[in-house]
Amino acid sequence: MTTMTVAEWRKQQAKPKRNRFGVSKRADRTWNGKVYASKMEMLYAQELDIVAKAGNRVEEQVPVVLGPSGIELVVDFKITYLRMPPLWVEVKGMETPAWRLKCRLWMVHGPGPLKVVKLCGKVWKTLETITPGEPRQKRERKKKRKVVMA
Repeated sequence: MTTMTVAEWRKQQAKPKRNRFGVSKRADRTWNGKVYASKMEMLYAQELDIVAKAGNRVEEQVPVVLGPSGIELVVDFKITYLRMPPLWVEVKGMETPAWRLKCRLWMVHGPGPLKVVKLCGKVWKTLETITPGEPRQKRERKKKRKVVMA
């Protein structure tokens, strides 16, 4: 039987550290040689590959300065269709206070519509479309069910 120190035992028992937002490992979010910020963003890029092959222009990680404050939002995708105005797409996982602020700034200073999408199972769901100059639509939240114990 071999012996080990307390430090060696703790190192063996320690769980690998995860990102606080639950971001996947680097290998799981790499596609076509490009590493994406999240696995969800990578999957959406795969969907947009079809759009790009149809002749439309897809740009990734597009910086947009929102108003005179100089706050910058790096939008995940900008899609320029052949005969339509451009559409900005943000793939959302975790919603942070910084995102909520930038969302409000987009309503006033955004260059065009911002589509916020999320992956629900195997289907892409549009959470909301933020159009500058229009009031933001409130999203419907799932109501918590009350469990009644008999």
